[in-house]
Amino acid sequence: MIEILKIWIINIITIIVFISFIEILMPNSKMKKYLNLVLGFIVMLVILNPLINIINSKVDLEDEFYKISRDLKKEEYVFVSNNIENKQKQQLISLYEDRLKTDVVNRIESKYDVNVLEIDINLEKSEENLGEIKKLKLSVIEKEKVMPIVKIDIFKDENDEESEKHGVDMELKEKIRKDISNIYNVKNTRIIVN
Repeated sequence: MIEILKIWIINIITIIVFISFIEILMPNSKMKKYLNLVLGFIVMLVILNPLINIINSKVDLEDEFYKISRDLKKEEYVFVSNNIENKQKQQLISLYEDRLKTDVVNRIESKYDVNVLEIDINLEKSEENLGEIKKLKLSVIEKEKVMPIVKIDIFKDENDEESEKHGVDMELKEKIRKDISNIYNVKNTRIIVN
């Protein structure tokens, strides 16, 4: 369809240039009126020629319309499906993060005699490491006491200076560290228990 339109425009431009060239060569005389009339008919025929061809070839315009409409709907479908896919991926990551938080809280509270005050989990969102725990912060208190006794950070820094400041039992810290490392497949060196 676009190719036909391109050829049609080229024909119109060619005939107009040709007619302009003929008018420049023609001297001013009584014949110029008749020549302009004939040249005008030629221009009209060139302009109307594609319409005459369409009528003669009986191209079904309805079919052409439906083809174009179908292609547009297909593009719209692809766009909408990509948007839905992205929303589903975001919802899945959010659901995974919420369930992971619940799981960590339940495991820590059931295995150790503590209550979890606060939990914050940052997950990897890149395609290759999707869902991997980048950082986990956990604040807990003993069930009888109100003051926080354990804070867990998971990250790539191996600096363990903060863990010595809180008088938390080293054996409990090591148990929590090993437990999280085994359950969530996080390297032991990335876990810091404060």
